[in-house]
Amino acid sequence: TLSKSSTSCRFLSCFYLGRAEDGNEIREYQQLFRAEYGKEIHEDMLILNYWRDGKLCLRPFLFLLMADSVEVISVSTALSLVFLTYREIGKAKNISETARTFHLRILIAATAQTLTPILLVYIPYFLNVTISLFHLYSPFYSALSMLLLSFFPCIDPILIILLIKPYRQGFMRLLGKRNRKIAVVASAFT
Repeated sequence: TLSKSSTSCRFLSCFYLGRAEDGNEIREYQQLFRAEYGKEIHEDMLILNYWRDGKLCLRPFLFLLMADSVEVISVSTALSLVFLTYREIGKAKNISETARTFHLRILIAATAQTLTPILLVYIPYFLNVTISLFHLYSPFYSALSMLLLSFFPCIDPILIILLIKPYRQGFMRLLGKRNRKIAVVASAFT
């Protein structure tokens, strides 16, 4: 439910706060897009023009503030939970070493799955949207952030295959390398 409400909140904020303030602004950005990419766009524009005539525009700034807040809260919550879980696994006294190792393996895999979207989606998006507030637009960084975003769907499962032994062994069988061992991370994963 939290994810659905967060998604609904983002959608509504895009719809209400991301609209251009007037038709001239839309036409101006359509011309800029046409000049830079050689393509026409007529609908589905999200314009975040923070500065207009040298003054800060409230609607795009509120959208930025809300979007960045959702990201910062999500990342902070995820990293706090990872840290707290790791600490509690280490402090647990009524747990066998086998169970502790198992829990650490799962925690490392979950951490990798958490860090992948943070590094490949959240941080590039955050910088790409926020950096223009300070008049620091970079076409190179925009292209790099789109490249990182496109890598995310393939890197996420690769990490899981490498970190979880049964998946790694099954993948090696598919490749025809049955008895070969791969040491990936620490002794818990060999």
